[in-house]
Amino acid sequence: MAAHPDKEAAMEKDGLPAGSHPLRLVTFDIDGTIAVGHGWRAIARHRGMTKAFDEAQTLFRSGRATEDDHLVRLLNFARGLPLQELEQILERTRHLAHLASLVGALHARGVKVALLTHNPGYVCRWYAERYGFDLWAGVLQRVRDGTIEGVQHVHVDKRDGLRMLLRATGALSAETAHLGDGPADARVFPFVATGIALNSYVPEVRRAADVTADTRDARDLLPLLHLGLRSRPRQLPTNGGVTSFGSFRLGRPHKS
Repeated sequence: MAAHPDKEAAMEKDGLPAGSHPLRLVTFDIDGTIAVGHGWRAIARHRGMTKAFDEAQTLFRSGRATEDDHLVRLLNFARGLPLQELEQILERTRHLAHLASLVGALHARGVKVALLTHNPGYVCRWYAERYGFDLWAGVLQRVRDGTIEGVQHVHVDKRDGLRMLLRATGALSAETAHLGDGPADARVFPFVATGIALNSYVPEVRRAADVTADTRDARDLLPLLHLGLRSRPRQLPTNGGVTSFGSFRLGRPHKS
């Protein structure tokens, strides 16, 4: 992707005036999308568990572990870790540059910005408060007396999280874009107006996306969000009429 010499000005010249955008909601994955690389590898490395992390990744990528089982393994790398210590790890993690500028530009156009992620609420809260996200759909993992507890079971399907965010914001699927890099994100793309594979190295994810982008600068993304818009994305599955969000929980940052 060609870099614009003045990317802040480029965001102002996306062809839409402030307060106007065809989208009402933009959702972001975290690991590999906002975070450069996998954030849970940094957590595992901090705990001296890098080998266990790599083994978990191999099991998952080879199809020998389900997505749910893999996520339980990842979340338990944080078990027993003081929340304050984990937040220090997040501080040291490299993130998409100028992300707050992109979030601000979307807000100026009347767009809500959310996290749609397998990360737990305490990680989502850190990102939301740092970069200005309005809300999130993340996985439940409890923190007791400032220490992160373990997890025994999760059930995750990002389409459940998407349904939760649409309900919370009042946005329609046809007014929503999602950015992510993994297979779980690829399963969301058909159900939103625009699916963007951001910095994804997975061929099937790139094929499933409406737009692919390879950049570490968030200011490159605003002009892409309304490309490939589908006025009628596929209807989200209804689980037989039963409203269930699996292990996803809705969260919002504390207002100062």
